[in-house]
Amino acid sequence: MKISVSILSGLLLLGGLVGAAPWGAAAQGGAPAGAPPLVTQDFEDVPTNSPFYTYIHNLFVDGVVGGYACGGPGEPCVPPGNLPYFRPGANVTRGQNAKFTDNGRRVLTGAHSGTFPNYGLFSALDTDRSSSLNAGVYGQGATGILGESYTTGTATGSGGYFYNNGGSTGQQYGAYAYTLTGWGLYGVSAGSTTGQSSAGVVGQSTLDGGAGGVFTATTASGSAGLVATGFSGAMLAGHGTTVTASGDGLDVAAMGGLSDAIYSLQPTGTTNYTLYGQAHIHGSNISAADYESEVVYDGAAPLALGSVVALDPANVRGGPLGVLPADASTADAAIGVLSYRLRTVPVNGVAKTAIDAAATAVQPGDRAYITILGRVAMALPAGAKVGTRLAVGADGAVGVAAAGGVSFGRVASRPDATGRGDVLVNFK
Repeated sequence: MKISVSILSGLLLLGGLVGAAPWGAAAQGGAPAGAPPLVTQDFEDVPTNSPFYTYIHNLFVDGVVGGYACGGPGEPCVPPGNLPYFRPGANVTRGQNAKFTDNGRRVLTGAHSGTFPNYGLFSALDTDRSSSLNAGVYGQGATGILGESYTTGTATGSGGYFYNNGGSTGQQYGAYAYTLTGWGLYGVSAGSTTGQSSAGVVGQSTLDGGAGGVFTATTASGSAGLVATGFSGAMLAGHGTTVTASGDGLDVAAMGGLSDAIYSLQPTGTTNYTLYGQAHIHGSNISAADYESEVVYDGAAPLALGSVVALDPANVRGGPLGVLPADASTADAAIGVLSYRLRTVPVNGVAKTAIDAAATAVQPGDRAYITILGRVAMALPAGAKVGTRLAVGADGAVGVAAAGGVSFGRVASRPDATGRGDVLVNFK
């Protein structure tokens, strides 16, 4: 449907300017075929059976015309409505026409539809497609373009819908947003539908090798390619998997088998790492540095970090295993060296295990990490040197292993001023 000044003017100049037609007679451009019956009369001199009623009614509803109050000469008030008068046969001045036209540009309501490429109330077609600066619609204001969607039934709604048919070899954008300050694109969701979870922004690519979202930033200090904040900072799910927000910085799910939750190529350079951080990694299958396991200390007295521990004979199946100080009688049950005391901290209402970096010993009932394969710092026995094999002594102290005897590790460094040194542990 094309809305123009000539149509609005024609509606207003039915009388003196273009000649009045009898209201009961048929006229070209009358009520659209198939229009539903209308029962609301807006003006005393425009009955609902007028062929022009639907057009005048739409203008009245949209606030384009308001009419003249009843009570004037020849325009009596008719109870109970006391409707105003439209004066369809009156001449319209240039000033009145300007006001009507301006009002008509502001608000338009009702059911409006069309066929490609003319949709809705307004279609602007720019056929010069040689430059990205040639725009079909241009808006300027505090908000350049404002769109709202209200749907009923099962219709899909879009506050703004953009579709790019491509055609050139240049870069193509479904939507492009640029701002000198603030956010280039901002999305808010206040709810979900039966087929959608709530999300501020969703990106999708159906091309093999495409990306649902690509985020880049400058290399300036403080810039970040992606910042995610929530109950979980971010959730990443591999194909065919689901992941649940658990209050962590990052929750990741993968299929397993040949698919890894996190996979990274070895970075170049001697000071670059695949993973780097000040926190300790919880888990017993971390390669390259050490293998560790979480245990509960069941001993009766405090035990220093760097001590060898053995399995508690009272252990039952399930949960972290209990350990006791190792000695010569439990050497066969020795399984690791105390490396860190653990504590729990609440994170979004969930108790999370964390390392107590300041602790030098574990207390009865404490949870701890034991190193079962890797490097630990511990007190070296007298006479030990790099390569010396170590064993558990009768009183639980570490001593030099006898020739051919059972050993849990080898000295890997010279002792420091406190008598502690690095030991390569191997309880396999």
